[in-house]
Amino acid sequence: MKKLGSTKNLISAHDHLNDFSLVYQGIRLTYGVKTGNGCSWWNDGSVNGYTKIAVNEEGKAAISQNYVEVNI
Repeated sequence: MKKLGSTKNLISAHDHLNDFSLVYQGIRLTYGVKTGNGCSWWNDGSVNGYTKIAVNEEGKAAISQNYVEVNI
């Protein structure tokens, strides 16, 4: 990807405990936030979230990790 030079973002899957988004050697690497019921981010499963990817008209992406507290 780095050699080709056209890849700016790599977005991959999720698990129930980990997430991140960081720039490494000019490419943003994003590991998504788990969504839906039963997220084990907190021990009681009360927090869910989402990874938001917004792409503007010029093709530039803004990525954010967002968390939502759920009352179970």
